[in-house]
Amino acid sequence: FGRLPWSQLLGGPASLAQDGFLVDTALATALAARGTKGLCPLLCHADGTPLGAGARATNPKLAAVLRLAAQAPAPDLAGDDLLSLLVRDLGLRRPQSRPTPALE
Repeated sequence: FGRLPWSQLLGGPASLAQDGFLVDTALATALAARGTKGLCPLLCHADGTPLGAGARATNPKLAAVLRLAAQAPAPDLAGDDLLSLLVRDLGLRRPQSRPTPALE
């Protein structure tokens, strides 16, 4: 129930995506036991094996998209526009059916 400029709202998530976080033992154990379907590029090595405890999970492509979004006025990156950036820059597939994610 507040309002923040895009730069403040997206600055923290952009930094987290760039700097990443350390995978703890619980997460590494869960990845090994349950698999990483849908979680690789973030939680896997380049060869597709899950990150182990102590590894750093980063997402520089997401950081770049969030920084770009943080610099733009809100109406330019609402809804489908931001989703299109994420799909293009992160190499994702665009959802084929509705409902699609909404940014509020």
